Amino acid sequence: MTHIAVFFEHPGVLDYPFDSARYLNSHIELAAEVEALGGEYRIVRHLDSYEGKGRFARSWRFRDGGVVDNGPLQADVIFDKGCFTPDDFDPVFNCRAVNRICTDKWETYGLFEAQSPFSILVRSKADLPAALARVPTDLKVIKPVSGLQGEGVRIGTPADLMVNGIDMPVIVQEFLDSSGGIPGLVDGVHDFRITLLNGEVICALVRQPPPGQLVAAISRGATMSVIERSSIPQSLLDMAMRVDRRFEGYGQRLYSVDMAMTPDGPRIIELNSRVALRENKTHPDFRRLKQLLARVLVGLARAD
Repeated sequence: MTHIAVFFEHPGVLDYPFDSARYLNSHIELAAEVEALGGEYRIVRHLDSYEGKGRFARSWRFRDGGVVDNGPLQADVIFDKGCFTPDDFDPVFNCRAVNRICTDKWETYGLFEAQSPFSILVRSKADLPAALARVPTDLKVIKPVSGLQGEGVRIGTPADLMVNGIDMPVIVQEFLDSSGGIPGLVDGVHDFRITLLNGEVICALVRQPPPGQLVAAISRGATMSVIERSSIPQSLLDMAMRVDRRFEGYGQRLYSVDMAMTPDGPRIIELNSRVALRENKTHPDFRRLKQLLARVLVGLARAD
């Protein structure tokens, strides 16, 4: 039997993301796809439970719409949805290189500087005023070097941003003006996400912040619409494929490219290798993602 262990860094079995019913249901649906291929999909949490060489002291499984204890687990594949730091165990999906590039926004900028907003790495608050002054737009962006779901992202004038409570280091960026929208798809400020699995476009989303706000994160009240793959503007599709060409050498991969359509064309906001799974009932593309992902995970184990 092939054992796929999905790893989350928070220790409690119903901690993030299973504190949300929709994410719990989404992983139950992925588990069903893995099991249809003859595998088992198990939950593991926090590096304290890792004993090395793919073995975890504790695991859980889904049953009757919930989660029950499954005891120790020897994983064949680790599906990293946290910050798993492997020893010599392989395979881990995504691999360390893809996860590092997608979670370290400064490394992302280093690879895709020409396609990204002008950015400066700031290591101390004393250096922040000078960095803000170098950014050419009236509005500036401050974001953590790593982070998800819009956490710690601030947009405003230098006066707005020079406040206490900023954890260093941060990245200071020019503000991308997406207020012109995308004709026929979205009006106003937006974030356009394309998700790719091994170079294939799986789904596309457009997210918009609440009225009067500028950060299009679902955790901060943004709305989300699914865009049919046939309706993705070619310029955005070309940008996503430009990114994927840099990732081809890393092998199997699942990630999203978040972009904004600006007066100068599409620009990269960030990359995300911890793609949120969404319930099948939301759109057929989300079931398709789980079916294809299950094949990749089970195939990684059998490739050995």
